[in-house]
Amino acid sequence: MTAFDPDLEEVHVREHPLPGSARFFELTLSGGTVLEIFTQSDSSDSHLAVLPPDADTPVVNLRLSKAEAITLSSLISGVKFVVRTHEGTDAADTAGPSTVKLRASSPAVGKTLRQIEAPEPDQAQVLAVIRDDTEELLEGDVERRCTVGDRLVLVGRPGALARLVRYLNG
Repeated sequence: MTAFDPDLEEVHVREHPLPGSARFFELTLSGGTVLEIFTQSDSSDSHLAVLPPDADTPVVNLRLSKAEAITLSSLISGVKFVVRTHEGTDAADTAGPSTVKLRASSPAVGKTLRQIEAPEPDQAQVLAVIRDDTEELLEGDVERRCTVGDRLVLVGRPGALARLVRYLNG
């Protein structure tokens, strides 16, 4: 592991939530090359595209398996969990992170994190709130109620996570 270097350039990944469980990630490299990652956890229609600067079409366009798409999107998001069952059995579904921006129709609006009732709390949970009006990365006030525009940090197994996102979208 290398030491943190504050002079290193920050890398920004833009995530664009799409209908259902689909996600679109866009990462612009220092030379202007763009990596586009489209993931859809409930189908095999996931891919990675590489677009050089000023190109209209990708020079690389790879189809990803479901496991590759989950792994790649988890790495980009910064977290990957593998939940294992008892020794000698196969690994359970991968649990990954996600975020959801609260709309006015969300059942979480007006509730504290403790009051949000996830449909399958043993499979997917709300972990934290990200707010633009605080200096902290994650909101520290556990009694503050969720408002429209808050981003909830979620973690869960793929199917349950998709259902939690749908529930929170109202």
